[in-house]
Amino acid sequence: MTPAPHGPGPSMPRRTAILLVGRIISAGTTLVVLALVGRLRGDVELGAVALGFAIGSIAGALSDLGAISLLVREAARQPQRAGQLLVGMSLLRLVTLSVAILVAAAVALAIGGGAAPTILLVASGIVVQSFAELTRAVFMARQRFVVSAMHIVVENLAWVGVVTALLALRPDLPSAVIFGAGVAVLVASALGGFVLVALIGRVVMGLPTGEEVRRLARLSPPFAAFAVLGIAYTRVDTVIVGMLIPGGLAAAGSYFAATRVIASFEYVPEAASRGAFPELARRFAHEPERVAPLLGQVGRGLLLIGGAVPAVLVSTGDRLLPALFATPPATGWVLSALSIAVPIRYLGYLYGVALTSADAQGKRVAAAATALALVVVINLLAIATFGLVAPVAGAIAAALAIGSLYALFVHRQFGSVGIDARAVIGLTTASAVGALAGLAVRAAAPEPLAPLLAGAAGLITYALVALVGPGRPMLRAWQGSGFAGG
Repeated sequence: MTPAPHGPGPSMPRRTAILLVGRIISAGTTLVVLALVGRLRGDVELGAVALGFAIGSIAGALSDLGAISLLVREAARQPQRAGQLLVGMSLLRLVTLSVAILVAAAVALAIGGGAAPTILLVASGIVVQSFAELTRAVFMARQRFVVSAMHIVVENLAWVGVVTALLALRPDLPSAVIFGAGVAVLVASALGGFVLVALIGRVVMGLPTGEEVRRLARLSPPFAAFAVLGIAYTRVDTVIVGMLIPGGLAAAGSYFAATRVIASFEYVPEAASRGAFPELARRFAHEPERVAPLLGQVGRGLLLIGGAVPAVLVSTGDRLLPALFATPPATGWVLSALSIAVPIRYLGYLYGVALTSADAQGKRVAAAATALALVVVINLLAIATFGLVAPVAGAIAAALAIGSLYALFVHRQFGSVGIDARAVIGLTTASAVGALAGLAVRAAAPEPLAPLLAGAAGLITYALVALVGPGRPMLRAWQGSGFAGG
């Protein structure tokens, strides 16, 4: 049975909201576990779990080799081939998953010491979880976002339920045992995904032909390279911190916790970009002149939302991080500093997906390689002298490099997407003024309300300045955006 091609699917606001629910819950479960580990097991154990997440993310990318993005793009263009694509990529994943876990084990043993089992089991869970993304990719390609989001929700709630219950109720259990139970939950989720694809997606499984395998092999290298590089430049700094800073596990825990808070804000652009991906791939193949308008619509909305993040976190991040994870107060500034790069990362998510949809994955590889080189060089040269300042500087430099290169590549590929410089400057100014207003209120307000009042002042000021600033960028950003209407 050959499935009929699917229509345009739900509107951008609806598909973004659907995917965002799943991603927010995913981010929330990670933050809950990190917070519980920090409070119940201490900063060293938090560092072990943080390193497990970081190493697991890189190992998961090694096992994925870009298969998820390639599957979404190809199945969106030719839905009748979804079953063959899924089976072929799953068989390959069984091999790469084993190799990735062996690599994770080697790294965990090299830097983890007595914490190596915990690091490895946390990392293994992330690798197994990436397997489940393959089955969700089929539903993404068919724009059945509710099924994909619900699978994420159930998976993450089951995982966090098991892990947090064991952490809270069985303090006598070693962390390795607790996260081993979490791995079992994720294995069940990955297997359940195939059941969903068969029963709900009505996808007929089949082995890919030899010609199909050769064609995928030709397409895969840039996807594989980006899958590794794109994760590595956002995770390797945590590993380097754990290796090079005295008291490495504790420092890695604080730094990784800050990056996870930032990541929780970035589920908005990720959801919007993932929601736009099938439509961008379809338009590029059949209506290329309609790609730029969609990028402009979604991009304006992302810039609007992203500008509010530093306006709030610059004045509140140093209090938020210790409050959530019981990390040392001296490291709280890391969250405030990392928030500066959020707006450009918001747009980078969308532009990156646009390049993938347009068969320009090689350009994403070049940008990610540049970002990874910046992170590694800055960390290795400066971390001994400047401590956590080095990874923060590296992360900001990487975001600027990725954003600038993506913007250049997108302009060359599609032409102008309608995001004018005046609106960008206006939103940047509004964000900076909001951050300064938050800092001023924080200095004058009484404790313990100062951080709360500072965050509110930053957000309100950002909105007001954006509304009345040059070009009224807030209204321009919102009107016609992928978040304002169909």
